[in-house]
Amino acid sequence: MTYHKDPKVDIQSDKPNLKRFAAHRVRELSILSKHIFKSRRPRLVAFPCDSWKACSGLLWGQGALKEMESLGWDVVLAPPQLELSQRKRLCKLLKPDAIFFLKARTWKNRPHHYPNIPLVFLMDDADFLDPKEHDHVVECTQAAALVIAGNEYVKSWCAQHNDHVEKIWVPHVPRATTPKIPNAQRPNIIMWAPNNPVGYTTESDFITNAICTLQSHRTDFEFWMTGCKNKEWANTFARPLLEAGVKLKQFGYFDQYTDYLDTIAQTPIGIHPVRLENDYAHGKSFGKILSYIATNTAVVTDTVPDHSDFFDHRTNGMLADTVDEYAQSISYLLDHPQERQAMVDRAYADFLEQLATPVAAKKLDSAIRKAIESGPKNYTQ
Repeated sequence: MTYHKDPKVDIQSDKPNLKRFAAHRVRELSILSKHIFKSRRPRLVAFPCDSWKACSGLLWGQGALKEMESLGWDVVLAPPQLELSQRKRLCKLLKPDAIFFLKARTWKNRPHHYPNIPLVFLMDDADFLDPKEHDHVVECTQAAALVIAGNEYVKSWCAQHNDHVEKIWVPHVPRATTPKIPNAQRPNIIMWAPNNPVGYTTESDFITNAICTLQSHRTDFEFWMTGCKNKEWANTFARPLLEAGVKLKQFGYFDQYTDYLDTIAQTPIGIHPVRLENDYAHGKSFGKILSYIATNTAVVTDTVPDHSDFFDHRTNGMLADTVDEYAQSISYLLDHPQERQAMVDRAYADFLEQLATPVAAKKLDSAIRKAIESGPKNYTQ
């Protein structure tokens, strides 16, 4: 087993600090200098719950929202470090036609801070299932002129609180170049590529069983996984796999998304279990599947809603629900490299039509323009 330790993550806070104070002002001035003299409309100011450089922030912010600029928008991606007073000042000076909350996981993403501006609220996870987040999510959902839901389950919940809900699948930027190694020529490696597997115990237990089942029938493969930031957890997860004889390689956190994609691009098969025994899994849509498709990696995933709307079994991916079905699907892909290549080619073509950032940007463009016409809800608290 190989373990790659990841660097410490710097967590930002609003605690007073002279150096941070100065850095925040530099970021604010930088944003203002780029946008305040632009005359084109409409303008959208987007506030994240975390970074624009990873996970949802990367896919929505650097992806779909930035793509909207090609449709005539001035999109302002506000730095996550900005204090509330700075966010308010941006709104006052830039006079956005709408503001955009990427989730409600920060106290600064509360509608009463930004009165009289139409709010677009995006939620691509079932955060309402978290007791600590539930009331905040309800507040944002009810106050929004438009709610963007990442999958059908989230859309159904949001519809209880708002009549203006649009489902837009989480998008991914089309790749700039074709991966260097064609899928059919890649060595027998199976990848599970979560950002933080510690939070997915149901899925990790399922994967352990599926890989051990596969190992009991054949031994001509390696199993790779990402996100192993906690060495103690990684060792605990690895133990039954190593005892079964699985060749295992674990990676920590990738600072650069390109490094993450380059690692996946070495593997022919990516697995993405969505276990509905885990309530939070109901809010998941494509997640790391997007990274697999972008790197020409064949996907094995569950027949859950949204997945079954995109994937056609053995045409653009493999659908499986049980441990045995996962093991059988992986084994089929390992034994049929040419069919596997045909699947990833079809999956990428379907991705360009349904999951690429230009597709999501056009949907956002249409929906947000309508929300602006409807105006703000004049939310007060």
